[in-house]
Amino acid sequence: MTLEIEFNNGIYQYYDVPEDIFQELINASSIGSFIHHNIKNHYSYSPV
Repeated sequence: MTLEIEFNNGIYQYYDVPEDIFQELINASSIGSFIHHNIKNHYSYSPV
């Protein structure tokens, strides 16, 4: 699954993110912290 996230500096697509990680992101108490610890530097990505 491709996860598209909009940051202040642009939009990025993260590739091959499993559905369970996406669900954890949706339910996270701190989305920014979750992205930093579980998505950035864990999945390949490209700016849109």
